[in-house]
Amino acid sequence: MLLLGASSAISVATGGVADALVILGVVFINAGIGFFTEQQSERTIGALLQGGAIDTKVLRDGVVRTIPASELVPGDVIVLEPGSQIPADARLLEADQLTVDESSLTGESFPVLKSSIEACHGDTALGDRIDMLYRGTLATGGSGQAVVVATGGSTEIGMIQ
Repeated sequence: MLLLGASSAISVATGGVADALVILGVVFINAGIGFFTEQQSERTIGALLQGGAIDTKVLRDGVVRTIPASELVPGDVIVLEPGSQIPADARLLEADQLTVDESSLTGESFPVLKSSIEACHGDTALGDRIDMLYRGTLATGGSGQAVVVATGGSTEIGMIQ
């Protein structure tokens, strides 16, 4: 930024006012993009920090109940449908065309199709674990059930936070 500012000043000093305006335009566009990207990142992190305040559907004693996500424990079975925020890290038990937006965790720009058929190993990259769901992500389509394997600070997003 400083180098571009200096280039702009040199352009004005040598009579290249049009060049200086173009360089300053690039500087302001770059600053604007940086500002909005940082603002969006802070909003995303803030939303993830409040992840415990959501309600989730859980299958307990054969009955589907809605409980606060903060009451989930490993071993609970969560019920997923489009629009469900994933409240904890979980391994899929069953999935029917379940797609999940993992952009908050992996940066993947498109929803990922999840499957309970193929179990992944622990050394598989986070974005390639098609049988796992992660806290802070969002079910965008399909349905399914998953067993909670980690909550709170033990989740992938919890370890990042």
